[in-house]
Amino acid sequence: MHRAVDEGRTLLVSGSASVTLLKGKAKAIGATLLPKKKVVIKRGKTVPFEAAANSVFEVVTGVGGSVEEVDGSTIPEAWKKTVEQISASPRPCRVMVLGEVDCGKTTFSIFLANNLASKSKIAVIDADPGQSDIGSPATIGLGLVTKPITDLFSAETVRIGFVGSTSPSGVESRVLKELAELNMRASEMAVDYVIINTDGWVQGDDARNYKITMMELVSPDIVIGIQHGDELEHVLTAAEEKGFRTYTLPSSTAIKKRSKEERKRLREQGYRKFLKNTILRPLPMSWVRLENTFLDTERTSMERLEELEALLGHKILYVKEKTDTLIIVLKKAGRFEGEMAKIPTELFGKKVRIIGEGDEGGLLVGLLDGGGEFLGLGAIQEIDYENRVLKLLTPYAGKVDVVRFSQVKVDSRGGEVGLTTAFSEGLCGQEP
Repeated sequence: MHRAVDEGRTLLVSGSASVTLLKGKAKAIGATLLPKKKVVIKRGKTVPFEAAANSVFEVVTGVGGSVEEVDGSTIPEAWKKTVEQISASPRPCRVMVLGEVDCGKTTFSIFLANNLASKSKIAVIDADPGQSDIGSPATIGLGLVTKPITDLFSAETVRIGFVGSTSPSGVESRVLKELAELNMRASEMAVDYVIINTDGWVQGDDARNYKITMMELVSPDIVIGIQHGDELEHVLTAAEEKGFRTYTLPSSTAIKKRSKEERKRLREQGYRKFLKNTILRPLPMSWVRLENTFLDTERTSMERLEELEALLGHKILYVKEKTDTLIIVLKKAGRFEGEMAKIPTELFGKKVRIIGEGDEGGLLVGLLDGGGEFLGLGAIQEIDYENRVLKLLTPYAGKVDVVRFSQVKVDSRGGEVGLTTAFSEGLCGQEP
């Protein structure tokens, strides 16, 4: 449909949708629109189109798409002033953006990048593994912005770091390690500005300490805190005490709160994109280094295996035993689930984790080279425990040096099943 918008008004378009400027002048998150250039908006995203003159747009909406017109700009004046101050700051300059879920962190990061890109070289680090735009879910990424964008997805991908979870809680050390790699790579690129867009975990002492550790690791010149009320004060106060220069900004009226289901749907779009055109790939464990998992190629003695099988009354496919822990993979048969629930862990004299054959199905893994560079995403179809072979569904057919396990499980259609720590290295709870 064609939509006429008067100068000074804004068209809020939520995806899935596409928008094309047919007549007039307009901007989208600080990016000047080119006539007849289509802007695609993914489902779950909203983009404001500000008319700088009387304009006509062609708007096509798909599933979940909607259009709303409002008076004035949805970009807060405080954002514009802060961007001016950042553009006048000495270079190189690092800007870290903080805020809870759906406060406008990504929108501000795009607005900042668009206002700097015409005269500067811009790198963006997307440090949110739950709603990653540069990489797949369960990753963080580094991208280069060389032209105006309306989605961080459009940034030129430089490096992706696979962290193995859609939440930083519980995998903080892995996220920080990958963040350090991305930050170092950005430094080597000699960019004028590095914008670090962070996740929405801000509530509580653990979240505050995590964000402060991120700041200490990256050493941003400016910290931006976007909040609805005062939910970030405990983080920003701690940042100021550490000597960081902070700005507190309001959220934009264009930001719409997304439900958990909508956020899950966005992640599923990412899984499907990175698992498109998969092939079944057998990968012997002895050919690669396994990370973030207890699995290895060592074999338990036949005597010990027979002893454990006699205790359990079940066929054992795999055993990993340490001084105080025991991890057992059992062949599933008959009334497996009910019988396993009755096994007392004190029977073994140590902490025990029981895993059933097939529990690995759908578990995501990151495929990496020897230097930790992300090559592609895979989903385990099954594990041949006897021959120590991973059977992966992945579009990547090249050489793999490292298989890094995640906590994320998906179904055959890329739908998110949930999180599990069953195959993690430590003895953790089944659902974090």
